[in-house]
Amino acid sequence: MALITKTVKTYPFYEKFKSDLSAARGTLSSALSIDEKYEDLEHKKEAVAMYELAIRQFRHCLSLNLAGRYPPSLKPEIESTKNTLANHISQTRNRITFLKKLINGEPSISSQQFSGSRDSLTDDKKSLLLKGVNKKFGEMLLETVVERTNVKFSDVAGNDYAKRALEEAVILPYLNPSLFTGLRNPTKGILLFGPPGNGKTMLAKAVANESKCIFFNISAGDLTSKWVGESEKIITTLFAMARNAKSAVIFIDEIDSILCERSNSDSEVGRRMKTQFLIQFDGCTTDKNDRVLVIAATNRPFELDEAVIRRFPKRIFIDLPDEDARMNFIKNTLEQNRASNGLSITDLRRVARATDMYTNADLIALCSEAAMVPLRSVSRDRITKITQSQLRPISLNDFNEALQVIRPSTNRDNLAKLVEFAKNCGQMSSRSVSAKAVY
Repeated sequence: MALITKTVKTYPFYEKFKSDLSAARGTLSSALSIDEKYEDLEHKKEAVAMYELAIRQFRHCLSLNLAGRYPPSLKPEIESTKNTLANHISQTRNRITFLKKLINGEPSISSQQFSGSRDSLTDDKKSLLLKGVNKKFGEMLLETVVERTNVKFSDVAGNDYAKRALEEAVILPYLNPSLFTGLRNPTKGILLFGPPGNGKTMLAKAVANESKCIFFNISAGDLTSKWVGESEKIITTLFAMARNAKSAVIFIDEIDSILCERSNSDSEVGRRMKTQFLIQFDGCTTDKNDRVLVIAATNRPFELDEAVIRRFPKRIFIDLPDEDARMNFIKNTLEQNRASNGLSITDLRRVARATDMYTNADLIALCSEAAMVPLRSVSRDRITKITQSQLRPISLNDFNEALQVIRPSTNRDNLAKLVEFAKNCGQMSSRSVSAKAVY
């Protein structure tokens, strides 16, 4: 009698993704170890090289098209991982910028280069923020504080409509509060939603910078604790510190992971955390003297609890960059990284036209891949002897080759759901409305 065996579906592409991700995390860990252990400039240069390698590895992981290539049950974990990778890239780039200034001997290093560093605050300001709050959780939350960011709206590609909406809702009221009273009272809650890797965090930092506010950069993990009752205390402490700051922006990334729609499967801890968040949020919105703005970001707004959505009256769709925005973003990325290239405006336009559905993060990965093509033509023996200036410039053909490797990470079905949510519940540009039929 033949033995019947059950076929178990395997996911080799997903296993490769996990392996590549593990390697990238290992590189970042090595860079951090060198950075923290040594103070001399030679080791700092070594750390920079390791950080840059980690970024390239993280971008490679982000560029992989995993659609249908992993167990369906892991979808939330995959999306959360990709968001975390984008955050790793942003923070690592900030650290590289700081270290390069240190290596080049620049006399003044701006505290803005630190993402959430306690050193960016004076002792007096730390004392002000911690006044009357739980010291244990207050000290922990100080790690999320950036007194000032160095991000401008011009650093974010496209989304001019979203920038105008944010300026009207936030920046102008902070610049001249006397004009915004009564019916013009500024909003206390803004929800930014759209595909991942598209500048939601950058826009929130730009808001804090242009409105001269202290910026709390919070992830879902900062508000959760394995100990019963601690999550509620962390949330209470966060809002108390923001009120102490007088003018503050609380940015909460991946808010859907902690404030999703309530259901019978919710744990007691999860329900209590949601309730406490809503209580504290309402406390900020009812006191006119509190200049506290809560900006939340999500890739899945349709999974948020209705009570949460109601507390964010401004819901702004952060769309994919259009063709003009993509062209400018690619041009600026090459210039900022001093990447020698022979691309004309016509060439840049061709690349922009070929990158429909690409996010900002995808475009960075594309530029990085194109920059690697000239290097691959150099033999291993010669690579130790040449300098940057001896590499041939990046060409249109290099981008064509990179386009075969770096594919858009945005899923059309998910984008259609986001556009539908924006149409029914949020604010969106006329371009996004007209594109709905295409999506």
